Amino acid sequence: MLVLNPGRTISQASLTEAIWDTEPPASFVANLRTYAHRLRRELGVLGVAVQARNGGYLLDATPDECDHVCFFDLADRGRRSLAKGDAAGAIANLAAAIDLWRGSDVAEGVARNGPLEGLLAAVEEERRRATEDLAEALIRVGEARAALVNLCPLLVAAPLRRRAWQLRMEAHRRLGEFGAISECYRRITEVFWRELDIEPDRELTVLYRAIMCADHRVGVGKAR
Repeated sequence: MLVLNPGRTISQASLTEAIWDTEPPASFVANLRTYAHRLRRELGVLGVAVQARNGGYLLDATPDECDHVCFFDLADRGRRSLAKGDAAGAIANLAAAIDLWRGSDVAEGVARNGPLEGLLAAVEEERRRATEDLAEALIRVGEARAALVNLCPLLVAAPLRRRAWQLRMEAHRRLGEFGAISECYRRITEVFWRELDIEPDRELTVLYRAIMCADHRVGVGKAR
């Protein structure tokens, strides 16, 4: 909670909800003080202070000292470069953004209680968008295989992402792997029926049919 809001005071109520959800112990105030003391000791080695202020706590850090803030900035730069048609610039920024991550999930092992659920979900969603943006940029510069390296793990974790499936089919098209495209669409259909009890999005079906009919008027990852 403190890292996600550097330089801002987080109330005891918000911290309590994030740690214990709706069932805090009777000693939650004393527990918070103990946790803050531990944080001061751990972060003090790094020159970062945790301060008690206005009934809450504050992480005395600048935004550029927090990886998630740097990640958001780099991802935004990459997305703007992509929109301008600068695929190389997009790759540089988006790859740097994704390289800041450790592990497969944001804040692994942290319970998604109270306000943390929305805050962490927003960071995770931005990571997935950045992964898709990087894949599109790689496809644009002829690196379809590298795009697949990024897309495949994303689709394992989030199998309903339409754009990721579109980019994966496009990458296989650029590589001439039409059998893989058919397998992709089979899996798309299976996932959508299993998870949502509906057919795949129309855009996915249109792209699949266009690829299989060699209709190059329909596609993704093309210069804008």
